[in-house]
Amino acid sequence: MQDERRDPADHVLPPGYEAQPFWGFHDQEGHLSYQFHRVYGPPHGRDRRGPVQQLDEQRSYWEVTWPTAVRTIDEHLQGRSISYAKARELKGPNLTFERFSSMRYQLPGLLEIADIGSLAAE
Repeated sequence: MQDERRDPADHVLPPGYEAQPFWGFHDQEGHLSYQFHRVYGPPHGRDRRGPVQQLDEQRSYWEVTWPTAVRTIDEHLQGRSISYAKARELKGPNLTFERFSSMRYQLPGLLEIADIGSLAAE
């Protein structure tokens, strides 16, 4: 049974949308990698720099990844993600996009990351 906070397919975007990594960090042990992605909608017009895309705050998301097999040639990454829209459902409408995009210490709780041992067992 999948937890409603985990949204692994959240980063699957509709055609024409694109995600751009904006910033990220690792946990203190270096096992978990967090990355914030800004999502942009399909191009709508052009300016002197090229196609113009609008930031889609609701689809922008945080993603956490971790290795499933440590120090082997078969190392793969697993992960979880949560969009700003989903985080507002969970935390309430007072969560601003600016606050969501700069979260750091609240992410483990929001993404339900208890410890690396339980993640490796998934």
